[in-house]
Amino acid sequence: YKPSPPYGIYGTREDAQLEFSKQLHIIAGLITEDDGPYLCGSEVSLADATLFPTVVFAVRMYPKFDFGIEDAIPAEIRTWFDAVIEQDEVFRKVYNEIMAGIQKWEDNGRWDPIWRAGQRDEEPGTLFDKIVAGEIPANVVHEDDKVLAFR
Repeated sequence: YKPSPPYGIYGTREDAQLEFSKQLHIIAGLITEDDGPYLCGSEVSLADATLFPTVVFAVRMYPKFDFGIEDAIPAEIRTWFDAVIEQDEVFRKVYNEIMAGIQKWEDNGRWDPIWRAGQRDEEPGTLFDKIVAGEIPANVVHEDDKVLAFR
């Protein structure tokens, strides 16, 4: 896990997490509740074994980054995730092992060098925040979804 850019093909951690959430929503759209607690029915599949550890990590990590992603982990995936932890002893064991490892990382300051991990800006808005929000007029020379340049 790299604490700084680049994040694969994404320039920012936020963009990478938005894409990850988008992919989870695509998977969620494929889940049916027809035959059982697992992603593909009544028996464990490679889909469950592949997605489960990723969701364990995501459930723990998403709250550390405040990007305002509503429903970052879709309800269908969260329902499946909670059900397999509750109903399947092996998944519960894997969950506990992964969480114990993540807790050791946290105890050892693993996330400390990662920009914005667990931090929330609760200070009053600065002059720059107000310009970006459009509360204070500015002579904007360039603006896109990542940059606002003004004089």
